[in-house]
Amino acid sequence: FKEENLAALPDSLDFRRSQQAAEQERLLQLQRDEQALRDRRERLIQLYGAAGATAPQQAQATPEQRQLQELQDSLSRLLAILSPENPRITLLKAQISGLEKVVADQAGVGATDEMGQQLSPYELQLADLDGQLTYLASQQAQIEANMEILRASIEATPGNAISLDTLERDYANTRTQYDQAVANKASAETGDMIEALAKGQRISIIEQAVAPKEPKKPNRILIVVGGVAAGLFAGLGLVILFEVLNSAIRRPVEIVDQLGITPLGTLPYLRSKSQVRRRRAILFFAFALVLGAIPAGLWLVHTQYMPLDLLLDQIKARFAIGALSGVNLPLAT
Repeated sequence: FKEENLAALPDSLDFRRSQQAAEQERLLQLQRDEQALRDRRERLIQLYGAAGATAPQQAQATPEQRQLQELQDSLSRLLAILSPENPRITLLKAQISGLEKVVADQAGVGATDEMGQQLSPYELQLADLDGQLTYLASQQAQIEANMEILRASIEATPGNAISLDTLERDYANTRTQYDQAVANKASAETGDMIEALAKGQRISIIEQAVAPKEPKKPNRILIVVGGVAAGLFAGLGLVILFEVLNSAIRRPVEIVDQLGITPLGTLPYLRSKSQVRRRRAILFFAFALVLGAIPAGLWLVHTQYMPLDLLLDQIKARFAIGALSGVNLPLAT
């Protein structure tokens, strides 16, 4: 459709309108030039009619003709006082002979009418003006033909625009349907390929998968409570172990049992206030470290590096791989 209506498409409407305006301006300029030439022609005819039907020969003569006439007049005057054998007379005759050939050549190549007669300067000017008027008329006819073509194309542009929009809309709809058909075909081919790879088994979806709202395992609350309880029991067991393994003498009975000496009396170890405060600060810091730093570190690992359950799974998997690496398994073929 675009190729058939190449000169009347909406894309080039502004360009054709500018062309039409330019052609209109050229036509007006040619009409002004034609009117000016017609006015010159009328003035020339009026001036020629006022000066008489024939102009003086001196006005119509060319420069060579006027120079020849002057030389002939000079020759006539000199012949009246000099002999024909005088060098000046001979020189004038040679110049006159040369100019006569030039004038004869000009008369032979001059402009003539259809009858072969020599045209006068007045007729030459009229012929020149008529030729220019004829050329302007042909240019005006050509411009008017171009303007008519532009006008027809501009008038046909709205209808072509509507038809082109309809064709483009139908093309877009067809293209969308084609793309959808290609996508459906690709999906069907994918399903056929899956069925072929499944060795003929039919795959069907029984129930759509639902994203879980909360994790099924592990139970993090139970892990936290168990971790706190295990820590308390481990700490208590560590204290009991230290008490059992500590062999220092701290009571009067231990003096009798270990040294075999019966003391007359015992005095407890008296600490100063600064030592008491220092001991309390050390115990408080150790207690805060156990209750705060360790859970905070576990929380940072869980939130910033990796969840604890995934970390434990990786550790267990690594230990399992390490254990299996020491076992020679038979290769299956």
